[in-house]
Amino acid sequence: MTNGEESEQKTNEMMEELRRELYSTVDKVVNQFRRDIMRDIVSRKSSDSRADTSTPYSDGEREYKNVGQFLRYKRNKLRLSLRRLGDLAGLDFTLIYQVETDMIRPSRATLDALAPHLDVSPGELYVAAGLWPKGVPRSKEALETLRQRYTPS
Repeated sequence: MTNGEESEQKTNEMMEELRRELYSTVDKVVNQFRRDIMRDIVSRKSSDSRADTSTPYSDGEREYKNVGQFLRYKRNKLRLSLRRLGDLAGLDFTLIYQVETDMIRPSRATLDALAPHLDVSPGELYVAAGLWPKGVPRSKEALETLRQRYTPS
């Protein structure tokens, strides 16, 4: 090997080592960013203005402690994995997991994306999540009206 080839090989090895270090650093930064975001979401949970996810709910078939338990029951009934449901709904499966385990509150957009793949209406999920329209009193009559209004024909 000539001096030029040795020099080029050393340069390539150094570049490869720098590339590995860079990717490692980027992975660490991205993972820390994800942890920070999750910590922020969880810490805002108690001060969030949306409905409490621990609102008990009954679909007439069973009683559920919260919307996450309802989602998990429906998903398991259809024999869908978290990943499969995420793929079908266009959502990250970790988001679905966090909703099912009551770590975060689902948005209406999340519920809208999940509903058709769980064979329930978006309204049913809104009610399960406690996302009542403003000005509508919480009563059995209102619950039935919401279910009917948001149930696809």
